[in-house]
Amino acid sequence: MNNQILKSSIKFILQSTIFTIIFWSLWLFVIRPAFYPSNKDSANSPDAENNVLMEKYRAQVERADQQQKQAQDTLDKQNELLVRWEKVIQHWEKQTQPMKK
Repeated sequence: MNNQILKSSIKFILQSTIFTIIFWSLWLFVIRPAFYPSNKDSANSPDAENNVLMEKYRAQVERADQQQKQAQDTLDKQNELLVRWEKVIQHWEKQTQPMKK
């Protein structure tokens, strides 16, 4: 009788171990990646998030630099036009001064 109980216990432990190995293997390598694909990247999450944030930051800085360059170009053009208009106005004033006298 003891021999039968021992055999049953060993068989139960062996079956439980095999079931546990198969279950966790399927869970970890098949089911979990299929339903939760982003969890695979969670181990690299800080590095991946930092890389994504750095790329966004670089893109934002590049856009800001482009906008600043465009604004500076616009100001330069406006200053150039202002100088040209000042010259035109000075020329007009020179022409109208002799008429006033």
